[in-house]
Amino acid sequence: MVNGFFQFLNPSHGIVGAIIGVLTISAALFYLFLAFNGFSKNSKYAPKLEIDKDAIRFKTKPFKLAEEILWKEIKSIDLQSYQLNFNLGDSQKKFSYTTTVEISRELKKAVREFAGDKNIEVLGG
Repeated sequence: MVNGFFQFLNPSHGIVGAIIGVLTISAALFYLFLAFNGFSKNSKYAPKLEIDKDAIRFKTKPFKLAEEILWKEIKSIDLQSYQLNFNLGDSQKKFSYTTTVEISRELKKAVREFAGDKNIEVLGG
């Protein structure tokens, strides 16, 4: 962003420097906006997994609506490496994620606990 500012202000670069400067500043502001709104832990737009007593919700991409599966619809859950497979009886839903080993273990532990409370079979892990 600073480079774009200097390109914009440097009179020896002329109109080309001004265009490059404006484009660089615009790109920097876009990525700054994306970082805060698309990947922040507190952002409603960030990919995440939410578990509560009624449902499990997961988002895989920023700015995409979350998918929701009610616990009463789930017949079994298969825990794979960085993937959760939900057997809904007549269909299946898969949730793939990228994270650290520690967070993946915590995620699977939380799914196991909630599924255990709902008497849902949990496979793998």
